[in-house]
Amino acid sequence: MPKEKCIRKLSLMHHYYEADGMTQKDDADYPRYENYPAIDVNRVNKIPIDYKGIMGVPMTFLEYYDPEEYELIGYGKENKHNQVGIKPVGESFLNDFFMQGGRGHYTKVMKVLCYYDKEGRAKFPFVRLLIQKK
Repeated sequence: MPKEKCIRKLSLMHHYYEADGMTQKDDADYPRYENYPAIDVNRVNKIPIDYKGIMGVPMTFLEYYDPEEYELIGYGKENKHNQVGIKPVGESFLNDFFMQGGRGHYTKVMKVLCYYDKEGRAKFPFVRLLIQKK
């Protein structure tokens, strides 16, 4: 008999929109990627209840993944096995990243998720899964 996988249930309490359901809250909590039409969610417990678009979430989301609730779109780094439409980082973003003291092996042609945080700093988030609520 196959062993069933136990899915941990997510307790979501955060909102992307104000109480009216139409006005977006401050972008600081959920920055938009510069090169992909999605928002960054830096912690699994901060996944917004009311957001219907694509989100980049930490890999730990897999502990809570319920295929009836979320669709896995892909991975936050484009390669021949993961073609989701992430655009190259670009020279301007890369210059900003290195000028502020950023480190790592990044090039302007790499297709990895990137965004500016609320202080205007160029960021490459740690590994992200791209998901969307069904």
